Amino acid sequence: MKKTFLLTVAVLISVTMFSAGKTKYVIAVERFSYTDRCSEAFMEQVRNNVIGGISEFPYIQIIDVNNASALSAEDARRSSEAAMDDETARIGEMKQLGAEYILIGSITSYTCVFQPSKDDPNKGNWKTTMVLALKLVDTADGTTQVINYPYDGSRHFGDVRYGLSEEKERSISSLFAYVKKDMKVFVTDKLKQEGTLLDSDYTMDKKKKKV
Repeated sequence: MKKTFLLTVAVLISVTMFSAGKTKYVIAVERFSYTDRCSEAFMEQVRNNVIGGISEFPYIQIIDVNNASALSAEDARRSSEAAMDDETARIGEMKQLGAEYILIGSITSYTCVFQPSKDDPNKGNWKTTMVLALKLVDTADGTTQVINYPYDGSRHFGDVRYGLSEEKERSISSLFAYVKKDMKVFVTDKLKQEGTLLDSDYTMDKKKKKV
């Protein structure tokens, strides 16, 4: 007898039998939009860490619209605008490339300010904050999942997930590690796959609750 249940992508890494022969999710990552308070270079670093975090899952294939040979240079340049202004057309275009999902990112908030020490105004720390919004679009039916990732200390009491350093550049770059780490949560939360295991391939615990 077969037992079917939902497995997250993370769990599927250790599963040798994948239902219906499916081996990968294919996700097209658009260019990210960003507030004029940060630079394009900063946006690219954030985007690279989003891609890097997602790419750590072997069952996900990334189509980077910045590098996709199937897109013209003009298409790549206008990718984020097209996704927002003509989403239906963009979904069709990405679907033709084999993408099952489109990931659209936006840096909606950014600050980098110097906080002087009370004892010495010439000393202190740089504090960098941002809010990253991710939108995952299913190319099959156009449904979307949206999540915001605030890196400004607002998630919960005692949250210190923001950049803080005596050096400005280190304060800024420290945000990237948080982004990459959060992509593991993003994948396991937003991308689930139905898998099938045969009776002969697994055993249950005594309470019949765990594989």
